[in-house]
Amino acid sequence: MGIDGPVRVKSPVDPTYLDVLLDGEVKIPVKNGYTVLVYVVDGKIKTVNTPYIDSGNLIIFDREGDEVDLSGNGRFILISGRPLNEPVYWYGPIVMNSEEQILEALNDLRNGTFVRKKEPLHEDF
Repeated sequence: MGIDGPVRVKSPVDPTYLDVLLDGEVKIPVKNGYTVLVYVVDGKIKTVNTPYIDSGNLIIFDREGDEVDLSGNGRFILISGRPLNEPVYWYGPIVMNSEEQILEALNDLRNGTFVRKKEPLHEDF
């Protein structure tokens, strides 16, 4: 609806972040080849190729095309962006690129040094 949020459009990932309240059907335009995720916050949402997904679950689209078709009744967050093509390791809410980085992050969390910089890394974003 034309409202700028904290996700910056100049990012190299070229993100789209939508918070949607749906009662029916919607076709959302997305960029071809981009990674697209839908996290169901509340209610039940489905796609053409999935059954209804309850709140607290995530749909990861493995697709080509320029739109995502969703239907249902609930609230969801749609996130899309240019693929990073990097390895992903996660443990709980921590996401890194290697198991070694996960272990380091857990150690930093225990020692109270997990947050090292509070300002953004790039001012131009």
